[in-house]
Amino acid sequence: MEIWTQLQIIALIFSLVCNKSEARYSILPASKCSENDGFQPDPADVTCQKFHLCESGLPILSISCSSGTVFQRSLQKCVLGNGCDAAIFNSQEKISVPEFNPYSACPHEKHVVCYYPSWGKHRPGESQFTHQNIDFSLCTHIIFGFVEVSPNFEIVPRNDSITGFLDFVSMKERYPKVKFLIGLGGWEHSTQNKELYQNLFASPSKSQVFTSSVKTFLQTFSLDGLDVVYLHPGSDDKANYARFMGQLKSEFKQNDYLLTATISGALYILRDGFDFEALEESVDHYHILAYEFHGFWDAEADHHTPLYKRPWDESGLDVESVIDFFISNGINLNKIVLGIPSLGRTFRVAGDSKEPPLPKTGKADAGTWTKDPTSLAYFEICQNILNQNWTFVDQPSAPYAFKDDQWVGFDSPLSVQAKAEYIKDKGLRGAMMFHLGDSDFLGLCGPRYPLLRAINSVFRRPPCRNFYKKPRQVQPTSCRKTKKVICYYTSWAKYRSGFGNFEASDVNATFCTHLVYAFLNLGDELKLSIEGPAQEDLLKFTEIKAKYPKVKYLASIGGSSSSNTHRRLYHRLLNESDYRITFAKSAVAFLKHYNFDGLDLDYQPDQKTQSKDHCEFTKVLGKYLFDAGMDLTTTIKAKENLIKEVYDIQCLSDHTDALVALTYNLHATSENNTGHLAPLESLDASKLDVKSVLELLLQSGASPEKLVLAIPAYGQTFTTEGSAKDPPQKVIAKGRQGPLTSSAGILSYTEICLELGNGTWNQGGTDVSGPYMYKENQWVGYDDSSSIKAKVNYVLDKGFGGVMLWEIAFDDFNPLCSEVKNPLLTTIHQHLCEESVEPRLSLTVETF
Repeated sequence: MEIWTQLQIIALIFSLVCNKSEARYSILPASKCSENDGFQPDPADVTCQKFHLCESGLPILSISCSSGTVFQRSLQKCVLGNGCDAAIFNSQEKISVPEFNPYSACPHEKHVVCYYPSWGKHRPGESQFTHQNIDFSLCTHIIFGFVEVSPNFEIVPRNDSITGFLDFVSMKERYPKVKFLIGLGGWEHSTQNKELYQNLFASPSKSQVFTSSVKTFLQTFSLDGLDVVYLHPGSDDKANYARFMGQLKSEFKQNDYLLTATISGALYILRDGFDFEALEESVDHYHILAYEFHGFWDAEADHHTPLYKRPWDESGLDVESVIDFFISNGINLNKIVLGIPSLGRTFRVAGDSKEPPLPKTGKADAGTWTKDPTSLAYFEICQNILNQNWTFVDQPSAPYAFKDDQWVGFDSPLSVQAKAEYIKDKGLRGAMMFHLGDSDFLGLCGPRYPLLRAINSVFRRPPCRNFYKKPRQVQPTSCRKTKKVICYYTSWAKYRSGFGNFEASDVNATFCTHLVYAFLNLGDELKLSIEGPAQEDLLKFTEIKAKYPKVKYLASIGGSSSSNTHRRLYHRLLNESDYRITFAKSAVAFLKHYNFDGLDLDYQPDQKTQSKDHCEFTKVLGKYLFDAGMDLTTTIKAKENLIKEVYDIQCLSDHTDALVALTYNLHATSENNTGHLAPLESLDASKLDVKSVLELLLQSGASPEKLVLAIPAYGQTFTTEGSAKDPPQKVIAKGRQGPLTSSAGILSYTEICLELGNGTWNQGGTDVSGPYMYKENQWVGYDDSSSIKAKVNYVLDKGFGGVMLWEIAFDDFNPLCSEVKNPLLTTIHQHLCEESVEPRLSLTVETF
């Protein structure tokens, strides 16, 4: 036992007297303490106001709480109350969950490994857990538990989990930044088949059979690695296990597969069962199960995963002792991922005191959902506390709860947060949650996944560690909370005839924070270019600034047509550093000359090889514009392969003021069936929709406050085979051209509004799936005020940067069929920008 120093005693006294209730102390003459060292109640004090600090059987300090307070041993402070009962019951507090928003947090600084329980789908009622319950935004790695070793030494899924495994791997493509692994063995299978595993470890030939089957398995299902869960090796397994892992890793290196190991946190197993020096080059990281230290097998009830050593406990059954083992043995702490449980160990206990350790009389009552008399899932524990009047003693190390003769030790959000802080302080690799199905994944007691949120609140706490200089944030002038409303003006709108004609003088920027001129060209000299009539139109556009001086004015370069037509020029510009700098300097001069406030980069790269060059070009352009006090925005085409492989989303997010996600034209006419061009949620789960695009961008590294959701002010039209009806339906051509836009395949919102006004069209769809109308053989999907309101609410709920409207010339600007000018833009302003808005429906989204 470490001797208490005078400095420690002074620190203890300081911590006590700094509480709201006062404490008095005195140095004691020698007298007998009980056999345990540390804090002990004075047995002669029936008021529970006095405590002794005991060392080597002697009290060296006495602490007396002031009148009206009692000393609470677990919290180590004086709390309000009179009598010993108050020392327990006044420690009861509401469950505290750290504030955490995954969409405004920093990127993951450390690993957050989440174990997916395949058996969760077999649980009854609200305890059932499937892949659809996972919040991928909270995890860096997710491991499927478990697969097994067959008698032929090949890897195989468990018979009762094949469907669950296929569901699991189906999520891989949607969350490319998360590492998907499979867990081999587990406590049950590796214990019941110990001889099988020992034979596998001992035989190089059998190991090779297994290794080949694993590689085939990982390749077949596009997985990222294997977690070996062998928890109770003996000294005879030590060398063979290390050799086996080395053979696995040697084969894995060719495909860059991860090899991790989940191992026991029991000190005797760590000492005798693992050769960490031999494993150093083989194992990418270890998941240390620093829990299950106490349970029904013990004579006393005690907490099964305390963080710190306790004065009376020299068993080493705590997290701190486990980490001290790794430190004293020179094991690389950057390979240590600390396991944190989402279950509590339960006991039936006797006696009035409920502080651990305490007498155990048997197993506890089984949980309502888990049906286990030795443990409770966290979601059962928190409901007991909130709804069943259990007393809850919350503290950073070893919280517990009890009612009558039922007692449970578990990790709360507060103690998990303390463990995450400990992980950071010690320089460990991260945390592992075992398992997701025992956490409060439905939000029965508050926010979903409170324990994972506690981990993320520490690992992803601002300020973010970022290698890039973040540009300043644009401060819009006509919209609350710095939300952006980006309005696009197209230079060709003036060529439309009749009521469709739209010129710079028709622009109403009252509800815009940014007004973008589309498009400038890239000239042969790789500089911004504008010629002839377009220059006259540009001058008229810049005159608008005098009328709306608080709006940001940006010029846009690119667009789909120019990107394709001048792709050779763009390739030269992106590939050569000198050209990038020349363009950036000339762009600043051009924008200053025409009194613009910034540039919108609408070039659409189409090759994976352009990703790095596109990023470097954006960095250079961002730097020069930033130094000139100008803004840079960029658009992202909503195609999954482009987002994953061509755009460097993290780079673009770091070096621009806004990422405008072009969340329309999601249903291609080449698909030969009807479908909405921009559904918030698609009726077909295999199709992209607005939510999945934005979630993919977040997963790819976009900062939520930079993301801008694009809304079309037009509809996509189809000519159907036979009479039009509800989708999907086979199409034979684009829809007929409208009288104002004169373009097959699209109708402006003005044209749609006029058509609906004649009462001859059938209507369908919802605000979420997207409205549509049909008549004869014509089918049109579009956005209206109701669907736009749903999208704006989604933007607000997710903390995104704002919305963009393409294009304002389509938004009934005259107006011809609406009560107000620009009805769609008005809807955006009312629900995004005005302070007094009606309560909005909370949209539940399964993220990342």
